[in-house]
Amino acid sequence: MANDIRNVPTTSDALQSPDIKPDENFNVFLDIFGNPNTRTTPVTVVGSANQDLVDAFAAKYQAGKVDDLQAGLANLDKAIDAQLAAAGGGQVP
Repeated sequence: MANDIRNVPTTSDALQSPDIKPDENFNVFLDIFGNPNTRTTPVTVVGSANQDLVDAFAAKYQAGKVDDLQAGLANLDKAIDAQLAAAGGGQVP
């Protein structure tokens, strides 16, 4: 199916299939999917609020409104931690 719709395979087994026909313009996504360190954002008590903060920061950065990327990321980290703390913290069991 991934070959037919030119998409990332939906399972690790499919990614390893010799039948996969990678597109050189798409290989970076296959590499990310196949990397054992790739993870999704965990479900937390704040729902998608942390992603909203990340999205807002990314938009600000892409608009050229962030002078110091490292400081901006540190502040973003603190803001997410503060959200988690205010909501009782942690991941959803």
